[in-house]
Amino acid sequence: MNLVNLMTVNIGRQWDNLEQGDVISFLTEIRNAIARADPPFITCDLKKVLRHVENGEYEFSNANGTYKGVLNSVNLAMARRIITDYREKSEGGCNSCQHCMSAEREGSKIRYCLFFQETPESVPAEGASLDINFGKSSNVARHYRDGCEGRAPRMKTIEQILGIT
Repeated sequence: MNLVNLMTVNIGRQWDNLEQGDVISFLTEIRNAIARADPPFITCDLKKVLRHVENGEYEFSNANGTYKGVLNSVNLAMARRIITDYREKSEGGCNSCQHCMSAEREGSKIRYCLFFQETPESVPAEGASLDINFGKSSNVARHYRDGCEGRAPRMKTIEQILGIT
């Protein structure tokens, strides 16, 4: 029978809306938090920290010390959620593209695409087409999740920031 010590990295609210310039600081803070429990982790590069965050956990055992032989598991689910949110903002479809615009019209928010030379007026007014696309133009509805050939990202990907690409 093995003993497992479960830990969670408590992430402050300042990281809830991670921006491009914060990615390295965020991953460094995660590394530092884990290193308080597992000192050798401080030598990990941020690419390895990112892999652990995206896995949602980090496990290690202490060969020496008070808890010799105990498996330690660090829950990184909160950090994974923040990284996933950033990926959606930097790698998603229309929601991460500079060409995607939104406007208010007749009390509803509508989305249209400058790449396809659309305007708020080109989105169908109240009616079946608008309801089916949930306030998106037909081009935005079609490419919303994966983007199109004209996609212009608003932010760098995590891999670009860390120099992985």
